[in-house]
Amino acid sequence: MAYLKIKLIVNRNSLITWFGLFLMALSLFPTPVDAVKTKIWEQKENVDFREGVPKSVAISSQGDVILQQKLETVFEKANEVYIWCLAEDSVGNIYAGTGNSGKIYQISPAGETKLFYDSPEVSILSLAVDKQDRIYAGTAPSGLVYRIDNHKTPPITILSAEENYVWDLVFDDDANLYAATGTEGKIYKIPTTNLANNVETESKDTETNNPTVLFDSDETNIVSLLFHQGYLYAGSDGKAIIFKISLDGKAEVIHQTGQKEVKTLVGSADGSVFAGTVTTVPPKPGQRPSGPPSPDGRPPEINKSKIYQVRPNGTIRSICDSPEPLILTIETHQDYLIVGTGDDGKIYRVTLDGESVELVNCKAKQVLALLNAKHSKQTWVATGNQGKIFQLSNDYVDEGTLESKTYDADLTSQWGKLSWNAIGNGISFATRSGNTSQPDNTWSDWSEPITSSEGEQITSPNARFLQWKAKLKSDLGTPTLKKVRFGSVQLNVEPRISDFQIHIGAPKERENRNGPPQRNGNDAKMDKRRTAKWEVRDPNGDRLEYTLYYKIETSEKWQLLKDELKKPIYTWDSTAMPDGIYHLKVFVSDQLSNQPTNGLHTEKISKSFEIDNTQPVIGQIKGERKDDGTYQISCVVEDEASPIKSAVYKIDNDENWKVIFPVDMVFDSRREELVLTTKPIEKVISTHTIAIRVVDSAGNETIKGTNF
Repeated sequence: MAYLKIKLIVNRNSLITWFGLFLMALSLFPTPVDAVKTKIWEQKENVDFREGVPKSVAISSQGDVILQQKLETVFEKANEVYIWCLAEDSVGNIYAGTGNSGKIYQISPAGETKLFYDSPEVSILSLAVDKQDRIYAGTAPSGLVYRIDNHKTPPITILSAEENYVWDLVFDDDANLYAATGTEGKIYKIPTTNLANNVETESKDTETNNPTVLFDSDETNIVSLLFHQGYLYAGSDGKAIIFKISLDGKAEVIHQTGQKEVKTLVGSADGSVFAGTVTTVPPKPGQRPSGPPSPDGRPPEINKSKIYQVRPNGTIRSICDSPEPLILTIETHQDYLIVGTGDDGKIYRVTLDGESVELVNCKAKQVLALLNAKHSKQTWVATGNQGKIFQLSNDYVDEGTLESKTYDADLTSQWGKLSWNAIGNGISFATRSGNTSQPDNTWSDWSEPITSSEGEQITSPNARFLQWKAKLKSDLGTPTLKKVRFGSVQLNVEPRISDFQIHIGAPKERENRNGPPQRNGNDAKMDKRRTAKWEVRDPNGDRLEYTLYYKIETSEKWQLLKDELKKPIYTWDSTAMPDGIYHLKVFVSDQLSNQPTNGLHTEKISKSFEIDNTQPVIGQIKGERKDDGTYQISCVVEDEASPIKSAVYKIDNDENWKVIFPVDMVFDSRREELVLTTKPIEKVISTHTIAIRVVDSAGNETIKGTNF
């Protein structure tokens, strides 16, 4: 008994094991999946969030959403179009050169602003400050360089060359001033250590203090200049070349960027040089503000503007492709760059591995100058169109929002839960829904806040379109939104039948009939098969099942022809069907893809079609010989359902059938009288044979013969 008990246990375990394997095997085979399934909308990439509407939030190139940094307005005058340049003296005063009024403003560390110098020029394009806190200004359109000792003393003109623009000014370690100019593309060297202190004694300067051309390029403009670790670096327009120039004037090309301008150059502590380029023409001094933007919000462009890094060993790499057409100014920080752009006035933070985030939008067309102030430890920002000065704080704004683009569920849908991934707290969501592609006053109001990142039910009404709004708020730092996710399920909609046709024959044979006619003895024989074909579309993409019914026109009762069809076509043999006028009805159901209570169906009735399986009847065939040796053959043919279509005959040993016509020469009735006069026939034999074949319009045929 013990042995038997053990054996039974083993068998039972084996049975359980095999049953488990059987279920596992079943799981490996594909099974039908409901078409009405949850659709997930997930946003986590930069391109996803960028299509929304941000307000006081920034979107990184990796797709992180954070609060923007605070931007405080320091200077704003209605008549200033451009703030071209910024500079700082040793006590923390900030100087700003403007256009199109050609003024220099001074902003004290306490925030007090005053006019420092009102020049006769249109624009002050560049500023530099020496160790004695004297101000040097480059102008347009006369291409002058002024030295201004203070706001009470008249300036000294230390450069008056045959140029229109002094684009940039920099000092070397020996207090020599270098001026980047256009439209001749030259760099001037201006010694400043022994310059006279006033206009009256300026003419006594020796030749050693006169400006000299350090470098004469083939470019039209040298637009940017940098003194870094004993060398000058210069950027041009036209070919957009980065030059490296020794202090004795020997120049080499570091890189030809292939863009329009190398607009800005800046050095870093590790010896690298960073260059920013533009792909469209930046604003020129004296220009008025541009008109309305193009429909896409910016000028057309072929290439993206770039930031290049020139390493200390001379190698160069592109570290960032900017989404903006103009990189106009760059400042360095310990491990990232602050980049000012146009034509949307945005400031970006760019890491050295190329990741970027939009810090703030200045609500101006161009960010023309950035300055890391040594005293205030703030980044100063100068803009054009309109001309303003800001301080970019390291603190973040208190609150910001991001409205998503509109999600299209294709059909009216039921919403699931909304969840998100984030670093830090202070994020909430609201949703709204409607049935227009863009939100309008027919949409629902914004819902109550969703505060749990794990997911909460969306309470917006069922609709086709949905939009979410994220609110970021934080007292310290900024939360970081990384991913948003929600689901939806379309409400079931019945299938739609757009066409329903009944044809003679099977599908392939019907295709053959579209080709050249087949001329053989069976032309008149028509197929008794019928093919029903319908076109159907299910808005939900459900799997469909079809049922066909038929009824004769004289009856009210539908009878089943075929059920459980999976394709929208069916061919059957109509031979067994009684003669008459019929209709088909197709019943289409999406039950296979829906719960029993949610399935929907639709149906459509075909146009009438005729079934005729009865052969024509040929009456008595009469043959009468005439005196001329011809015979007159006649008979009456009738059909109960269809008109007579054709009739042919053979006499005696004829090889081919020949046509015989009715008395009125037209086959158009169910009863026709056929008449034929033969050719003269020699009376070699006393009896002749004739066969007549008649076909009705339904393809039924009869053959009858007789002697005469």
